[in-house]
Amino acid sequence: MGEKQFEIKQVGVEYECDNCKQGKMLFIEFLASVANQATPYVHKCSTCDHQQAFAEKYPTVRFLRVENVG
Repeated sequence: MGEKQFEIKQVGVEYECDNCKQGKMLFIEFLASVANQATPYVHKCSTCDHQQAFAEKYPTVRFLRVENVG
């Protein structure tokens, strides 16, 4: 069948702090020693300094497929 093009849109994704529910989690460090594990990206809250590790860096950009209606 080959290649087929489709429309996409970009969206920004932030992660709200699980601790204070006010700040945004910001990437601070990649843990190379645990790179093969599920959560090597360490983040710090912009408000309360809570630290947490995730599988990806935040903020991030995602691409969503645009579904044609009609």
